[in-house]
Amino acid sequence: MIRLTRPEIPQLRQYALEHCPAEIVQALRRQREGRLVLAVLGGYPFLGYVRLGYDWKAAYYNPNLVFDEVHYFQNRWTPPLVFDFGYPFFVHHFEGPDDIVRVCRAHGVSILRAYDPASGELALEAGRALSLPVIVSVH
Repeated sequence: MIRLTRPEIPQLRQYALEHCPAEIVQALRRQREGRLVLAVLGGYPFLGYVRLGYDWKAAYYNPNLVFDEVHYFQNRWTPPLVFDFGYPFFVHHFEGPDDIVRVCRAHGVSILRAYDPASGELALEAGRALSLPVIVSVH
């Protein structure tokens, strides 16, 4: 297994430009100030994962440190939180897609990601408003 490190990220992005679907390529090209920023719509409160001992979430939401910044959205109220996982990881509360759009615009989000159908529907709505690609998987 090859583990990518920060100096290898430009090569990974170049590979992505050559091999990824067109909408992902557009997001990579739209990077603000050379940054790639991910927004994750989670179905479970992030601090709940921390309390349960899920210490692998930092790597799960930012595999191989591809993203410079990750923003996690949860519908359970929380004050704004930020964690240092070797990259800034922000936790935001949202009540609807307008909240997601506002935060994504403020932070220059490149791609939206969701892991369940309900979050996926919200991500798609926010993605349309932002003209950003959305990745939804159910597992």
